[in-house]
Amino acid sequence: MTLGAGWGVWRYAALRHAWLEAPPPRFILPSVGLLVGLVAVLGVIILLFDARHRDERAGVADVLDARPIGNCSLLAGRLAAATFA
Repeated sequence: MTLGAGWGVWRYAALRHAWLEAPPPRFILPSVGLLVGLVAVLGVIILLFDARHRDERAGVADVLDARPIGNCSLLAGRLAAATFA
């Protein structure tokens, strides 16, 4: 998804450069990098909001609830899992 968004913006800039004599696509790379980063962060946020529901569907929620841990530790672990997955 992220690569597709970046490729789409670059392709748009390339066509704009070819047809409308706009600046070449290499000058739009910082904008593409920002877009790619935002799409990746949005993807991680969507994964984090769905984590509890996925745990309940998989039947792991009871195991996780059996031993109490702090909210900060739970959220940090889920953030690390979503980031490195």
